[in-house]
Amino acid sequence: MEQPEIHLYPSAQSALADVMIDAINSRENGADRNIQVVLETHSEHFLRRLQRRIAEDAVPQKKISAYFANITKAPATLEPLQIDLFGNIQNWPENFFGDEMGDITEQSKAAM
Repeated sequence: MEQPEIHLYPSAQSALADVMIDAINSRENGADRNIQVVLETHSEHFLRRLQRRIAEDAVPQKKISAYFANITKAPATLEPLQIDLFGNIQNWPENFFGDEMGDITEQSKAAM
């Protein structure tokens, strides 16, 4: 699926992650259905919910593979993100989702 979150509000993007988790965790007659979902997204809300569910053990970390398209050199490469048992990404690409903490800090400074 290519960017299934594109026309969804942030809360729906998070819920979409739960729907995908339900699909890959689905069982039939007591047996794992071995559903595989291949999804391309830019949604921080989707990824953060996925990280949370890994930490909560709602989806086994071993069932999740995530990749980052590194375009800093040619040809571009897909680099696997290292996600631990707590949903932390160990090799997070620098400033991928911007600098949220920096933005919050600067907004607070400006308000003062």
